Amino acid sequence: PFVTYFDLRNLPIDEILSEIGVKRDAVKQHDHFIHAETAYQLLDSAAKSAKDRYLGVHVGEAMDFTKIALFFEAVKEAQTLGEFFVRYLAQVPGAASSVQHTLNINGAVAEFETHRRIRKPKSSPAQSDGFGLSYIVRLFEAFSSTTWVPSQVTVKANHVEAIPPNYKGMHLVKDPKVTLKISFPSEWLLRRLQMNSVLATRGLDAPKYDGNIQSTTGAIRLLLEGCDLAVEVNAELIAKQLGVSERSLRRRLILEGTTLTREINSYKLETAQFALSNGNASVAEISTQLGYSATANFSRFFKTETGVSPRQYRKCNPFESG
Repeated sequence: PFVTYFDLRNLPIDEILSEIGVKRDAVKQHDHFIHAETAYQLLDSAAKSAKDRYLGVHVGEAMDFTKIALFFEAVKEAQTLGEFFVRYLAQVPGAASSVQHTLNINGAVAEFETHRRIRKPKSSPAQSDGFGLSYIVRLFEAFSSTTWVPSQVTVKANHVEAIPPNYKGMHLVKDPKVTLKISFPSEWLLRRLQMNSVLATRGLDAPKYDGNIQSTTGAIRLLLEGCDLAVEVNAELIAKQLGVSERSLRRRLILEGTTLTREINSYKLETAQFALSNGNASVAEISTQLGYSATANFSRFFKTETGVSPRQYRKCNPFESG
């Protein structure tokens, strides 16, 4: 969808793709998942080329969701907005390794939040916030029709500069601590969907998602979950487990805009954050479990990625037993 939109705008898409190491054919393959970070980088590069600070929003507004397999599979059997979110969130982990979505309900308020696993919010591509917000808003508008009330929606984002002021009449708040968080009345989750008949018209042309289509990064994440990180995890081991050559593994990761080192470090960081906030293991023990020869090396890595030391992170995210 990105490439089609950029072509219509007469943007030098091939030059932009070349800058981030991706070929047009790779982006247009429907059975190949491009790394989310690569897609966001593409949006940022295109925005600069087009001199359009809201390009991410415009792309999200132009996308045809009935051609996106994850969306189609989630909505075709759902009866309510809440059921759609449950089905959609259940599928995302199998298709994306760098982005995580959560839906929290706190009394009368529901929060749909996007978390970025690889980058900290402050360093993430700005256009990703505009794109993410615009497509979620389109879902609300399509599902809720005349009952959609923008004034009851609050949006928290780090890169508010990539979102038009007072966009769609919603409350927009800058928050450097989040990637993107959309708050709305929880009773909206009980509303019946209104797009099922529209999607049904696609018939045999509907996109397919069998739960097994995965990016290379998604497959690597599953492997890491079963690995002993205290033992060296390298390209040779990962390639062997995936049944590909090391050269092929590196090539696939380049197409997805990442490297094996980045993926391993991302997973180690998540594991460390979970251990620090959900258990009593010491920093030294966590360091050893993650394969660091010295606790100082682990602490340096953790602070570089998060801005705080492991002990400071634990203090701010205390573990509550029971």
